[in-house]
Amino acid sequence: MDRTILLKQLASELGLTCGDVKVMTQESDYKRNWFYSLNDALVSENLMHTWSISYGGLAYGETKRYYYEEVDGDLKSTRVVIMYRDENGRYERPTHYKTY
Repeated sequence: MDRTILLKQLASELGLTCGDVKVMTQESDYKRNWFYSLNDALVSENLMHTWSISYGGLAYGETKRYYYEEVDGDLKSTRVVIMYRDENGRYERPTHYKTY
């Protein structure tokens, strides 16, 4: 069954308006913060190229921090990336920032 139809049925049971259903069906209006794969989480912040296979995976409930060098013309900076996997196996959107 289509997701929009399911949401409309749920909305009518809860007494919500059509405007509320429209907001609930527009995924582009918000950022996803949890992902079911490491790759999806890394891609969400354009960090796929920074992950090394030598880092291994993340265990359930584990937080991992890694660093990589970023070169922009003559400027060289280090970027810190923090990954978290919850107890249910989902990956949180990575946190990353530059250090100088």
